[in-house]
Amino acid sequence: MMYPLWFIVFLAHSLTSEAFLNSLNDHYGQFRSPKLCVSWDPNIFTIDRRHWINSIGTISTISWASVASSEIPEQRVVFVAGATGRSGQAVVEALYKMQQQQKVRVGVVGGVRNSIATLPGYVDSVIGIDLQDLDAREKMTEALEKEKVTDIICTIGFKPTYITSVDRVNAEAVDYRATVTLVKAAEMMEKPPRFLLISSLLTTAPEPRTTSYRLLNSLGEVLEQKKKAEAFLSSSKITYIILRPGVFVEQSQGNLIFAPKDRFIGDSVLDGRDLGPPVQCASPFFSSTGAVCGITRTQLGDAAVSLLFSKEGMLQENRTIEVVARPDLLSNKFI
Repeated sequence: MMYPLWFIVFLAHSLTSEAFLNSLNDHYGQFRSPKLCVSWDPNIFTIDRRHWINSIGTISTISWASVASSEIPEQRVVFVAGATGRSGQAVVEALYKMQQQQKVRVGVVGGVRNSIATLPGYVDSVIGIDLQDLDAREKMTEALEKEKVTDIICTIGFKPTYITSVDRVNAEAVDYRATVTLVKAAEMMEKPPRFLLISSLLTTAPEPRTTSYRLLNSLGEVLEQKKKAEAFLSSSKITYIILRPGVFVEQSQGNLIFAPKDRFIGDSVLDGRDLGPPVQCASPFFSSTGAVCGITRTQLGDAAVSLLFSKEGMLQENRTIEVVARPDLLSNKFI
């Protein structure tokens, strides 16, 4: 039997009204009032409700599904600061790969120092602002708002010249001051985004300093600048994750270990506790410990995107996470 359109719309409205459900609940004693989730698409209109009223029947023009309102995906737009750098490129690739594999749509905005930089075609738009400019904070806030950015992944870092005095200036200008400018710009947005900062292992390693710390910090005292940037972000009003990789390698050295702040400091005894026997690593700063290995930039990109979009990552908000690899792991794990 065919029903006229007005009757179908009326029935749909009735079935989704709180009064109607309450009256059924009073009569049968078995119904509750789950939240109504309405998703609008130019071509499809669906009404989703977690419970189907079995005694009523079905209507072919309405889709009923077991989807809670909190599970409906929001529109996400990710701004990748430093998108033309090696780590930034890895993050952009990871975002694209996630979209292809999981069939989700995420807007990708590349952040570059100048607008003439080229990025892959699947990057939706580019923000070309030098974070060292005097008016960078105001310009960046305006640009982030215009692009409706919901998440920021900051991959910026200075490029060493191996001239001590020059590297000190550049490390402070980029790894600290430019990062702070981006955090301030995000704070000024009407709805501040989530902020994932890619930093470094050993940034807040305790005394006495290990050989690994001294070697890495010799590059412009970069760990001290990253420490200040981390402190600024963690004291801001933004929801954040600080992700600390070690020195990067070209080939994967195994699956990943995600660990809390200062879990890995380059000490063979402390780093290796509860992880198993020593392993062979190619990473120059961690091979001496025999406990953990460095990761590839591809693994870094995957880890950053996973922390932003996975349920496990949501549990790590407002925390510092360290990431290393071990060849004897069967899968990635948190410890």
